[in-house]
Amino acid sequence: MRAVMPLFEFRIRSDIAEFVFSDRRLSIRRFVEAKHLSDRKLFSEQDRRFIEHEDWAIVAEADDLSGYELDVNMLLMAFRILGNRITPVIKYRLSDDDALVGRLDETESHNHVDGLLYQTYSAKDFPRIDAVFTMLLKAERTSVRLKNAFYFLYRAFHSYHWIDSFLFYMNALEALFSLDTKGPATKTICERVSKLLKAPKKWSEKAIGDLYDVRSRIGHGRLEARPNSVANLRLLKKMERLTKLCFRKLIARNSFQHFTTVSARDQFMATL
Repeated sequence: MRAVMPLFEFRIRSDIAEFVFSDRRLSIRRFVEAKHLSDRKLFSEQDRRFIEHEDWAIVAEADDLSGYELDVNMLLMAFRILGNRITPVIKYRLSDDDALVGRLDETESHNHVDGLLYQTYSAKDFPRIDAVFTMLLKAERTSVRLKNAFYFLYRAFHSYHWIDSFLFYMNALEALFSLDTKGPATKTICERVSKLLKAPKKWSEKAIGDLYDVRSRIGHGRLEARPNSVANLRLLKKMERLTKLCFRKLIARNSFQHFTTVSARDQFMATL
């Protein structure tokens, strides 16, 4: 079985022909089958033009592709967690097997407040992406907190409106850093995040608390939810940056292993 997902917004130097990820089911390859695979009644002429414009694709190939969609989502999350600019997205699933063909109802959204700046990849980037992808797949099965944190991060990446995305980013941080018992919720999250990042000039408790206050003003109806104002998009940019930095730091420290039990996570948080 094989599913091919053209990569949009993907910029790559010509020093790679193919990269196979450690799960052995997913790879990145040159996309040379656009006309054949997009020749379906499901796709409009515009769809076909979009598809035929792309040169690279994620390919899922195995005797059993059950659950591959989640793996692809995790892979794209790894790209975005590690990236500082616009990272690749998928919009279609193509295949010779009708059951695997489709147009995605929702795709990742990127914040263009600073312009269209694309992440550019080379061969040396893919082993790191692969390592993070593998770690995310393993961690997702570790605990409910991590499963929820990854889901909220996925929803933040895929939300079209800034206000939805902002709240989902904060939900992801709450899933990672909130208390398991009653207590000073906001202070605890801000304190733990600041200690994890160890960058007091930029990410002090107060700076993180200011973002948490935006979340509270949204939730309590005190912040006007105007779509795409520059000020709001800059707030979203900062919130995305904070959330990705937290995930990067947890990944770098191999910290997901400490989320297996409440006591293990509490001990880890005490060491920050």
